[in-house]
Amino acid sequence: PLGSDAAGRDLYSRLLWAVRPTLLLVGIVATVRLGLGLLIGLLAGWLRGATGRLLDGLITGASAAPVLVVALAAIAFVGVQRGLVAFMLGLCLTGWAETARQVENRTRSVRMENYIDAARSLGASEGRLLFNHTLRHILPLLGMLLAVEVSSVLMVTAGLGFLGYYIGGGVWVTVDDFVAR
Repeated sequence: PLGSDAAGRDLYSRLLWAVRPTLLLVGIVATVRLGLGLLIGLLAGWLRGATGRLLDGLITGASAAPVLVVALAAIAFVGVQRGLVAFMLGLCLTGWAETARQVENRTRSVRMENYIDAARSLGASEGRLLFNHTLRHILPLLGMLLAVEVSSVLMVTAGLGFLGYYIGGGVWVTVDDFVAR
């Protein structure tokens, strides 16, 4: 559908082949960020006392750090030559904070409901209250949160590409009479 280049190669198949590492990166990073955000947000919204305040502070600190700057620092520290591992680490360090904040707020609102108090008075354990009663109200959010994570990862990856950081580092290709990176 896109035609061919001067050498007769199909541009559509070459484009699909080139997008594979980015889509793999986006899928893995979005899933990890969603999982981290869900776990930390659930615990921060449910727990009270010092642990709850510590997790809330962790979410606030991760939200305050710009994702692009943290990703650049992590990729530079690990090394761009490490490929997907460096990018995954860089994109997962602080990107989970938005999801965690949404889950934390929803968990706190569910925790105040009357049926939670009723289940607690009937002898339900904290784990049962958290996973059987609270998590059921958060699961419908996961589709929307996954879409937000995918778009966020794509935007940060595009920003990194604009700044010259590509998955796997540079590639040497022959362009007419000279070699370019």
